[in-house]
Amino acid sequence: MDETVDELESKLVDLARRWYQASHERSRVQNEYILVVQDLWDRGWRGDGLEPEDELPEKSMPYYYTEYWRQQAQKSAPPGDGATTVSRSPLEVAMAVIRAMEDVDLEALRATVHLDAARPSMLNSEPPYWRERGPVGFYECAQRLHQFSADITWDVHEAIADRDLVAVQSTLEGTQTGEYVTYGFTGAVAEVFPNHGLAFSLRQSEWFRMRDGLVVGYRADHEFGALRARLGW
Repeated sequence: MDETVDELESKLVDLARRWYQASHERSRVQNEYILVVQDLWDRGWRGDGLEPEDELPEKSMPYYYTEYWRQQAQKSAPPGDGATTVSRSPLEVAMAVIRAMEDVDLEALRATVHLDAARPSMLNSEPPYWRERGPVGFYECAQRLHQFSADITWDVHEAIADRDLVAVQSTLEGTQTGEYVTYGFTGAVAEVFPNHGLAFSLRQSEWFRMRDGLVVGYRADHEFGALRARLGW
């Protein structure tokens, strides 16, 4: 029988104590701890009952966990708290998001992506533990793209803005360096596309919806059939 949330949470507490006490086995304990967090996360648990001493140091915790709590703190901060932001046009914000994705830059995404931002691929192609809203979701997407192609870049051909909508015509270019795995709605693996180490270019239309000067919605239309033919899938 599967362990309950309470049992898994108790396991986390025990693993955290072992991590702090036994430096020689920290790598193994950390891996086990992260697997337990992932199991709990998939069940909707968000760590509300954990004490600070029951967490690993921030750099050793899963980034989706630390980002979630950073976002909660940001939501509860008094109005006007934090650094002053420079006003940018919707077009400038959309371009900044593209460059942040290209650079896998979480801080730049935090400055340009709304906490409630969503992407359609969250539910129809990505693993369940990467289906977060906000900057961390875009960061996860960027990481996934760079696992597929370490040198991937965006070549922007044209971009226009109409009130809260920005449309971009671009080409993704790079060389495949890893498998590309897609997932179904339930989180099960749908397809695995092998790595043949081939170069590619993928034409796409990107759509950015803005709110409060930040990107709150995003989708992209790709010529995926051409990509499959080019990479031998």
